[in-house]
Formats: sequence, C-alpha cells, structure tokens
Amino acid sequence: MDIIYNGEIYLKKGPEIYNPSADIKEIDEKIEELQKLFTEDPNLFTLGIIELSKSVKSSLEKERGKLDYSGTDTFWRLYTNDGINLLMKNNFQERKYNGVEEMKRIYMKLSEFLNESSFIGKEFVRTAPIRKNGMLDTSYTSPLKEKNIVLYAKNDLFLAVKRKIEQDKLIERYTLINSNYIKDRNYEFHGNIYSEYKDKTKVYKLIRRQLEKEKI
Repeated sequence: MDIIYNGEIYLKKGPEIYNPSADIKEIDEKIEELQKLFTEDPNLFTLGIIELSKSVKSSLEKERGKLDYSGTDTFWRLYTNDGINLLMKNNFQERKYNGVEEMKRIYMKLSEFLNESSFIGKEFVRTAPIRKNGMLDTSYTSPLKEKNIVLYAKNDLFLAVKRKIEQDKLIERYTLINSNYIKDRNYEFHGNIYSEYKDKTKVYKLIRRQLEKEKI
C-alpha cells in the first residue's frame, strides 16, 4: 500500500463513540484460523488461545457505544492510501477510518482550531477530582512544579503548554487537555496571563518543531 503523509497536524474534536467492530473482525478471523489448526492437529496449544480470544471479544462488546476519550489529549498525523483507507497516528495509537469524510467528523486541523479558538493564557486547575475506572483521578487538582497553561480554547478543546523548571532551565511541551477533564466544568483558570503565547503563528511553528523532534 502506498502511504502518503499529508504534512498536516490534527486534533480530535472530542470523544468518539467506541465501536470495536474492526477489532472484533480481526479476532473472529484469528479464531477461525486457530480452530482450523486445532481441527488439523488437536495437540497444538490453540484451544486456550481461542478461549482467551473469545474473552477479549466479549470485553470489547461490553464497551461498545461508550464514549472514548483516548487521544483527545494529543496531536495526530494523517497517513492515507489515496484517500481510500486512512490511518491516523500519534506516538502511542493508530486509528483506521474508511475515507476522508469519516475522518473529518472526528478530527480537525490544528490550523483550523487556532483560527477559530480564543486566547486564554492562564493555568488550568481542576476544582475537584474526576472518577475514572472506578477510582478518583486527581490530575490537575494540585499543580506543583509543572504548570498546565491553557493557551487557546474552543468549546471543550483546550490547547495547552506544560511548563516546568529542570536544572534552572524552562522545559515546555505543547499538548491538549483531555476532554474528560473539561466536560463537567469543574475547573478554573488561575494566575497571571502568559501573553507571550498570544501569537498563534508562533505557537503553530513551535508545535510543528516539537512534533518533528518527537518524530510523530
């Protein structure tokens, strides 16, 4: 397959409704293959793998239809086979889509976001923890050495920069606040305005430079 990288930076518009169909299809194909091998040679250690695969499939089905916030806190790149099969990638995840229109429902270009967003320039602090996987998540509730400065906001999309001092040197990393920490509105913007981030063109270039170093 010819892979074409279009050079754009993307971010997710919000959470996706989890659809495990593609993963389940792969599992079904693997189970079918393993069952064939088991029929040909029952001595092969395939029966346990088949049962494990069925268990994974069942777990995926239970998650169907739930909101999936993964990937709303990172930048994405687009790889495509002439617009027919699309693959979105970041450092940790890959997502496959059946064409440009499906992808556009979920992602927007960073340049579009910057054009449509409002400048904030203040520190993001949660006023209460969120419950995540049955446990309290205290992220952003007690900022210490690392500050999360929201630079630009559009609805529940917050572009931010993480700032911390290491060995008397300022370390900055551009990122996004996961929408899961925004949706309930239990947050505040604290402190002075960081006006040095008001130049959208400069911020865009700095993000590109960061992603090039990270080889996303």
